[in-house]
Amino acid sequence: MILHDTLEDLYLAEALEYLKAWRESSDDNPVGICGPIGPTEQLPLVARLVHELNLDVRSAHFWGMDEWYDPATGREVPATHPRSFERADRELCCSRISPKLRMPDATCISRRPTRRPPAASGAPARGAR
Repeated sequence: MILHDTLEDLYLAEALEYLKAWRESSDDNPVGICGPIGPTEQLPLVARLVHELNLDVRSAHFWGMDEWYDPATGREVPATHPRSFERADRELCCSRISPKLRMPDATCISRRPTRRPPAASGAPARGAR
């Protein structure tokens, strides 16, 4: 376990983990990182460091964590929702990276829904036991 003296040290260490992973990425061997649902203070640092180091991360991936689930719709909230993790990751990191260095939208916060809508009329969802 690594203990950091300050929150700033923790956020910088987290940002450097992103860069370490993305630096290893190439077109024939894409590498990614799975971003946390919190804290998010490291995300603007990641974008800033990518710029300062002129690090080309176009072949890299950034997977977001599971999204909030809306029981009213039976689906994950869309990226337009104010509390969306995807929205936060995009606004705090991906969209701050210059397009000439940034990974495509399809590999920046790529995720799939993790929950299925509830089955109609109380029947178990397909594949459920």
